[in-house]
Amino acid sequence: MQKKILKLNPLAVHFNNGFITKEALSNLNNMTIRLGVDFISHSISSDFLRKLMKLFFKENGEFCTPCNRGKKYIAYKFAIENNINLVLLGFSYAMDKNHMTDDFNDKFDRGESLFSEIVKNQLSENEVQHYKAYLDLESISTSEVQMVHLPDFIDFDYNKINDVLINELCWSHPEGQFFHGDCYLNPFVDHLIHCRFGYSEKQVFISNLIKSGYIDKTKGKDLVNSERITQSPEKAIEYIQRAFKMDRSEIDSIVNNQWKKATDRPQASVTS
Repeated sequence: MQKKILKLNPLAVHFNNGFITKEALSNLNNMTIRLGVDFISHSISSDFLRKLMKLFFKENGEFCTPCNRGKKYIAYKFAIENNINLVLLGFSYAMDKNHMTDDFNDKFDRGESLFSEIVKNQLSENEVQHYKAYLDLESISTSEVQMVHLPDFIDFDYNKINDVLINELCWSHPEGQFFHGDCYLNPFVDHLIHCRFGYSEKQVFISNLIKSGYIDKTKGKDLVNSERITQSPEKAIEYIQRAFKMDRSEIDSIVNNQWKKATDRPQASVTS
């Protein structure tokens, strides 16, 4: 849209957290080549990022906060380096933030407030200095760079957008993962949310699409059924075990203690 409709000359920038799916990489390359857009994929040290993600997972039960901060970091970094004043993001408050309960995002909101505490107590001085710009966004943020969530300023017609992505840009997604198909770990994050609330983030997204009139109930049911959460996402858990060097019992303990309701947690047996 930025290129074809708004007639802008965008620089496409992507934060690679080390868990990007092969389909997402293919989508990014196909899209930027077909549209003639310059594309940069950037990351920080994979060892450092995984260390930080593991710390957050153990402390707060989620590992999205370090990745979300990385998106803001590279947005500021490349905007400043290239004298760009406007950053257009793909987040939609109408579709992504319109949740069923007020506490839906509590864990992730708390993660951001925990950031300085974890940095102060669990990172070395050398790490803090080396990754200062990433760890302290205020050190590089500037009022000269404006960030705008583009989907909230357009007609978010799901069918049109999906049609363009598939038919014009050869978009694809991992099998059984149409929602958030860019990250191998997302099915596990959705599983955590489902443990807490009984419904997942993608189900909320689908509900918002139906409520806004972008898809009908039949299409919504098809999308829900295509990714219905019925059990732990074993493939994503295997990625976590390898990347964070954690055994399954550690992971299960975090899920049970930080995400499942007290009534759903395994109860210790008592014998007389």
